[in-house]
Amino acid sequence: DILPPSGTMEINSNASYCNAADVMFTLNSTDSAYMSFSNDNASFSDWELYSTSKSWTLTEGDGTKTVYVKFMDYGCNKTTVNDSIILDTIAPSCNFVINSGNNYTAEKNVTIALTSTGADYMAFGNDGVTYSAWEPYSNSKSWTLAEGDGLKTVYVKLKDAAGNEDTNSDTIVIDSTPPTGDMAINNEAEHSTAREITITLTTDSA
Repeated sequence: DILPPSGTMEINSNASYCNAADVMFTLNSTDSAYMSFSNDNASFSDWELYSTSKSWTLTEGDGTKTVYVKFMDYGCNKTTVNDSIILDTIAPSCNFVINSGNNYTAEKNVTIALTSTGADYMAFGNDGVTYSAWEPYSNSKSWTLAEGDGLKTVYVKLKDAAGNEDTNSDTIVIDSTPPTGDMAINNEAEHSTAREITITLTTDSA
C-alpha cells in the first residue's frame, strides 16, 4: 500500500467565524486508520484512532486560525489537510438615539439612528425580552413604540458574524395630548383706550 489516504476537515460545520476557542471538527477520510492534529503544522498531537469528529482548542487571540489534521493508514502512508476559521470574541459596540435625541414625541412612530463598530445584524424590542427578527445592520431604522402615552424604552441588540452580541437602550416620552389653555386681554376688559394691551395666558402644559 503506497497510496496515502485522502480526507477533508471542516471546523464548526465550515463556519467562517467563531466566538470561542473551543471548536468541533468534522472529518471525512478514505482508508485512514489514525489521525493527529496541529495548530502550526509543526507540532502535532499524539496519533489516535480515526473518527469523524474531534473537539479541539484553537490558539489564543482573535484572528484567523488554521488547523491541520494528518491522516495515516495502516501502511503508514500520511496526508495532511487543513481548514481555517476566524476567531472573534469581541462584541460589537451598540449606540443609538431616538428621534435625534429628543426627549419627547407626539407620535409612536419614531426613527432610530445607530452607530456601531463590528455589527452585522440588528434587532429591536420594546420590552427587552421580545425582539424583532435579525436583519442586516443599518445606521437608521423606523420603529413603532409601545401603545399609550408616557415614558417608552427601546432596546437594540447588535450581533456580529461570529455571534457576539451587545444590547443597549434609549428612552423617549410619548405625549400625544395637545395642551389646553386660555388667554385674556387686559384682564378680559371689553374696551381699551390704548393700542398697547396686556395678554394673560394660562395653560396646563409647560
